[in-house]
Amino acid sequence: MLGIDPARLEVAAVVLGALVLGLVFRARRLHLLELLLAVTIVLGGAYYFVYERPLVQDLKQGLDLRGGTRLVLEAVPTEEAPVTEERLEASVGVIRERVDRLGVAEPVIYRVPNKDRIVVELAAVSREEALQIVKIAYLTFKDAEGNVIITGDDLVKAQEQLTPAGEAYIHLELSAEAKRRFAEATTRVYTGQSASRQIFIFLDEDLVQAPVVQAPNIEDPIIQGYESLREARRIATILNIGAIPVNLQVTEVREISASLGQESLERSKTAALIGVAAVVLFMFVFYRGAGMIANFALIIYGLLVIGALVLLDAVLTLPGVAGLVLGVGIAVDANVIIYERIKDHLRSGRTLRAAVESGFRSAMRTVVDSNVTTLIASAVLFHFGTGPVRGFAVTLGVSILASMVTAVVFSQYILRLVISSRLVRKASVLFGEREANLSATR
Repeated sequence: MLGIDPARLEVAAVVLGALVLGLVFRARRLHLLELLLAVTIVLGGAYYFVYERPLVQDLKQGLDLRGGTRLVLEAVPTEEAPVTEERLEASVGVIRERVDRLGVAEPVIYRVPNKDRIVVELAAVSREEALQIVKIAYLTFKDAEGNVIITGDDLVKAQEQLTPAGEAYIHLELSAEAKRRFAEATTRVYTGQSASRQIFIFLDEDLVQAPVVQAPNIEDPIIQGYESLREARRIATILNIGAIPVNLQVTEVREISASLGQESLERSKTAALIGVAAVVLFMFVFYRGAGMIANFALIIYGLLVIGALVLLDAVLTLPGVAGLVLGVGIAVDANVIIYERIKDHLRSGRTLRAAVESGFRSAMRTVVDSNVTTLIASAVLFHFGTGPVRGFAVTLGVSILASMVTAVVFSQYILRLVISSRLVRKASVLFGEREANLSATR
């Protein structure tokens, strides 16, 4: 209905129903039921987004995880195209535009300092596809005598299309003058005024196709013979953007296998699990019940981070995985600061409820300051970094924002519900303080 995914409607209905039920529990001061509802929603959401519709599967993976191709290109001067700083920068721009239009995830494209070299790293792209992307791509149509009929400079637009039979081809839209020249040429070739009825299509120095002219006065040519629409789209994109300003020779081609990336990912998962387990154990040992609440909040933190990365169309790399693991520590760091303030207020003789309220208030400035400074550092990394460094900066920045939500909002909300529902009456159970050092709880 209305083009909306039924699964999304079901999720929206469940969330809306839970919110209404939660408001009813809050109005009637049924704090224990509200707590159970909150826990159920979190666990249900975790199950849905981990098993039913895994968010991780929607995350794009970078070159180091998914595999791909790394090219090193060296500019070679010619009489027609001498190597200059402007031409090199323009070449980087042309390659980047080609890659962006083809939808390659998180490309790494940069010039080697003090050398006429360009490095191109493309995730999930084969050797052949990568070499196609960096071709000079100068289009030429010639007759049998070698006379140039049209060139890429005459091209207005190249568009990939499918025939009714499902065969991929590229339709070339030419300028008015080029249409006239091409119509004259096809008429001349068709009527036998050339040594062959073929027209030879070259991309750079490679003969792409030599079709036979089937009719005179053709204005818009097509290029056929592609195995798939994707292949035709790649060539059409290269033709639309135009030729690379300098002659680039491939000096190095290195393919990174997906198996190597998978091995790295498995090791990263192991490291992440160990790191998260250590954090969970630390919070439980030092903060008892409150530590378990902070650990429970990590479920919300994980869902928020992965969901945000998917919405941002971010690409996960090994440094990005490191940012995620580091973010777990950041997520509980705010809880540590808050809980220490609460314990200080408990030692001063305040009740459990009053210590929680004042502890959150007094720790807020410290939590905000520490997270803002880290957020500034991640913004600087993103602005000045390239490739995987920017991936690390994105995951770190998202982790900081998510940790603020979980530590300041969700943990406080659950902790208040636990106290209000009288599920836990002793501060020693929540924060590990001896009863002798605390005032009586309400």
